[in-house]
Amino acid sequence: MSKIKQNHSKILLVGLFLICLICLLGSAANAIPQTIGSYTPSSTSLYRDILVDGNYAYCAAESDGLHVIDVSDKSNPTAATTVPLSSVSTETALDKEGNTLFMSLRSSGIAAFDISDPTNVKLISVVDSPSECWGIDVVDNYIFVAEWSQGVRIWDASDPSTMNAISSISMPDGGYPLDVMVDGNYAFVAAGADGFVILDVSDKSNPQVIGSLDLDYTAWSVDLKPPDNLAFVGAARGYVHVIDYSTKTNPVEKASIKLTSDVYDLYYADNIVFAADYTKGLAVVDVSTPESPTTVGDIDLGARGYGVDLQSDYVYLALGFDGMQILEKSAVVPSGAGGGTCLGTMLVAVFSTAAFISYSIKYLKK
Repeated sequence: MSKIKQNHSKILLVGLFLICLICLLGSAANAIPQTIGSYTPSSTSLYRDILVDGNYAYCAAESDGLHVIDVSDKSNPTAATTVPLSSVSTETALDKEGNTLFMSLRSSGIAAFDISDPTNVKLISVVDSPSECWGIDVVDNYIFVAEWSQGVRIWDASDPSTMNAISSISMPDGGYPLDVMVDGNYAFVAAGADGFVILDVSDKSNPQVIGSLDLDYTAWSVDLKPPDNLAFVGAARGYVHVIDYSTKTNPVEKASIKLTSDVYDLYYADNIVFAADYTKGLAVVDVSTPESPTTVGDIDLGARGYGVDLQSDYVYLALGFDGMQILEKSAVVPSGAGGGTCLGTMLVAVFSTAAFISYSIKYLKK
């Protein structure tokens, strides 16, 4: 082999090595997430869910009501206020104005809070319901609640001091729903043993089951990607299901992926599903290719994951008796995940390397 060809080969190998190195460094920089802030209550409170609004995190503390945490300093979250309740609380959701927080109560009911001043939150009212209340979504002054043995119940929340039940609907096979998410005229339900159920809620006084999909294990949680008609359902035994609901009367599973343990809550954003993993704390799934979801983060926080929320560049977790933790999004989502792959970096590297090789070849030919 001529010296020129040998040099060409060496240059090419060096170029390819540089490409791989750049990509690996981009991913490795974010490979080991660090908790940048945490808060553990002094009581024996079990944080079941978390919702972040501005500089405050609202935590549903089982047997201990609502805990409000100031997260303006992410490295040092501090207690802002606590509103005790005699009921066992499980989930939280904000109404559209953001001044009223609605919390489902596993002991049967809904609580409404005035959070216009997060340091002085006031209980507005508590209403009873015939069954345990789990997942909750609030849209246009209507509350949609997954009410265990009663199916999904719709409440009028235009006046939080006098919330009134409008209607309810049972699941197709009598399943116990655990979560609900509303988009437009449709409600999407993680229906426990009944899997995934779609309701037409255009008439709030008369909701109808229009579609369903059986799943192998109990469906715990649901989130949506409406532009692509995709639902993400967290289930028992660690499954996350990707479901196409383009035809609402006939939803179809595109794929599923198995994580470590039960997925009690999940949050979708930018082709990434953040899953509250009951065994480890957090799992991160890339769903940029819905037919082939990929686990890109399996993060052992040494705590049980119950709830997850995302705000700007931070991931917030409700971790049961371990309180809440804050992680940087960039630390739990590897570079390139979600469709922003290392492709951008790779293209730069490829063109740079190609230019380098081309220049070198011309130089060696001289």
